[in-house]
Amino acid sequence: MPRRHRHRFNQQVPVLHRRYVCVPSKAIAESACYYWGKADVGRPAILGGTKVIVYIWGNLTIDNFTPRPGKDTIGRPGQQAGLSASDAILTGRKAQGIEIDRLKPPLKAIPDDPEQGGTPGHFAIAPVDKKGDVDTKQLEAWANSRGTGQTHKFTQILLNAVVEPNVKGRTQ
Repeated sequence: MPRRHRHRFNQQVPVLHRRYVCVPSKAIAESACYYWGKADVGRPAILGGTKVIVYIWGNLTIDNFTPRPGKDTIGRPGQQAGLSASDAILTGRKAQGIEIDRLKPPLKAIPDDPEQGGTPGHFAIAPVDKKGDVDTKQLEAWANSRGTGQTHKFTQILLNAVVEPNVKGRTQ
């Protein structure tokens, strides 16, 4: 049985919160959060019917939902190449909540591996091939559509997955 912790939680839907899946309670102003252990950290999945939300920081624009060429197309230790997303919003910052279960293939939210140098709570959203590896050709083509005024099909998939538009980070 997963361990639980409680804290004030101002979201309307369940989200991944560090190593916890936090489920808001309608009866009280707190949430029930379930710890999934180190082996499961960052595994985006539907856990017991819980939907996982990740946030793309910034405005709800086509360019913000398209990777940056030369920056988002390059992976780093513990982090795959792809459009950055996070399981939390910085205080006072605007973000767009994406339900990762709504991402259509070939897009996938890939969590960082903190043991390899990645950032806990960070995800890369990228097209993947049949083996589950980032498809760099498709990622670069997607990134090259940034700033053209055209909506790439992967950008549209992300826009369709927005379930929490224009939310602001708050202290908990």
